[in-house]
Amino acid sequence: MMNSVDIPDQDYFQKIHMIKKMLKLMPFMKQSINESDEKHKQHRERKEKEILENYRHERPKIQQLFSDVKRSLANVSEAEWAALPEVGDARNRKQRNQRAEKFTPLPDSVFSKNLGGKIVNAIDPSSGLASMVPGVFTQSRDLYLRKSGQARNTLMDVKLSQVSDSVTGHTIVDPKGYLTDLQTSDIRRRN
Repeated sequence: MMNSVDIPDQDYFQKIHMIKKMLKLMPFMKQSINESDEKHKQHRERKEKEILENYRHERPKIQQLFSDVKRSLANVSEAEWAALPEVGDARNRKQRNQRAEKFTPLPDSVFSKNLGGKIVNAIDPSSGLASMVPGVFTQSRDLYLRKSGQARNTLMDVKLSQVSDSVTGHTIVDPKGYLTDLQTSDIRRRN
């Protein structure tokens, strides 16, 4: 019986021979790979440069567009320069005009300051609201400033009750103290 040592077959030797040949050719392969990489890099850079030149030719900088005009500005006299009209601000014209159309109601404090601190419950009948048009078309003469303040306080009470915790009865904000703070800050503003 023979010893159980495996003897390599013919394919094995062929593979080893091919690997040795490849190892001998490696420096040449590396060189050719480097050369092709360099060619690709040069081609890519040349193409990028052409694209950039075309882009700059089609869309030149403003500085380049007006370079000849800027040079001729050196010949402008002070009188000609002073005669040039001023440029208006035309930016966001639509947005600026919309601001004027917005309505913001005035707070009660403005009314009370204009009346000299007097508390008014109704509009004076001779103030211009009395008109010849009867019925539904005329506005009511009564403007209850006090009722609007009470409505605001009621709304604040509702909001504060929503903030409070219904299970334990504890609140995040002290409703009585909050309203007291509002009243004291209002008094401070009047003084």
